[in-house]
Amino acid sequence: MAINDPVIGSELNSEFDIGTIAANKVSIKIDGSTITKNGNGQLVATTGGLTYDNATTVLTYTNGAGNVQNIDLSALVSEIFVDGGTFDAATSTLTLTDNDAATPDVTIDLSTLIGVSTDAGNLLSNGADGKPLLTKADLDAQTIILPSLFGTAIGRVITI
Repeated sequence: MAINDPVIGSELNSEFDIGTIAANKVSIKIDGSTITKNGNGQLVATTGGLTYDNATTVLTYTNGAGNVQNIDLSALVSEIFVDGGTFDAATSTLTLTDNDAATPDVTIDLSTLIGVSTDAGNLLSNGADGKPLLTKADLDAQTIILPSLFGTAIGRVITI
């Protein structure tokens, strides 16, 4: 605002006090609790806070004056989500549990993923425990040693 742009009292809004707080002065009205003046006359806003109780799903707002308002968020937490799981190696079954005791656990049979294809030309075979196994004999049967120019073994190549 430039010096040649004066403001008159009737142009000020209701948050301003004219001459009541301090004679011949324009002051900003404050409530003395949420907004105060410090020793230098500067305005200071008292902060509030938010807390959340996960067990009760209540959000608590405390304003600068210390007034408390509780907001119940329980209607928003009906979401069901996975919160645990177990794997049974003997049966190859994965069991997922959720946060709602009323819903059944989800059981997934992973046994069909274990083992080795019976198609010809596999490097893997089934081990004694039924899990994939790679042996030197299997490797030797399906590969040849790749020599360098001077006959040094540098790796293996799969034969087709």
